[in-house]
Amino acid sequence: MLRAASLWVLILLIAFSLVLIYRGTGVGIPCPFNAVTGLYCYGCGMFRAIEALLRGNVWQAVPLNALAVILLPMLTVLLPRETVRYVRAEGPSATSRIEVLLIAVVIAVSIAYAVARNLPVFSYLQPTVLLQG
Repeated sequence: MLRAASLWVLILLIAFSLVLIYRGTGVGIPCPFNAVTGLYCYGCGMFRAIEALLRGNVWQAVPLNALAVILLPMLTVLLPRETVRYVRAEGPSATSRIEVLLIAVVIAVSIAYAVARNLPVFSYLQPTVLLQG
């Protein structure tokens, strides 16, 4: 249990450090996929969306990365649970069929979101500029 807690403390410290750097400098984490291809991946705008969510502005976070807004609450519940399960079992444990199905759905939705946000008809899914305030 101590290993899981230490891991989560480290992850949270890194995440908050990145948010503080972004808030102080306005410099976020560039997307390597976007830099190389010019296309948006499923994660483009996610950092700015999380920053908007931390400020309590859900309606600003949605246009930045709607997928992040949808998946973030689920991940904040599942990741700590899975970490504790992993540490208690001293390694990977068996995954149920429902969990496998859920993972497959998340992967499929992420891929579909990445493809859709690069099509002109779905241009509203592309990340927008973060408004201050």
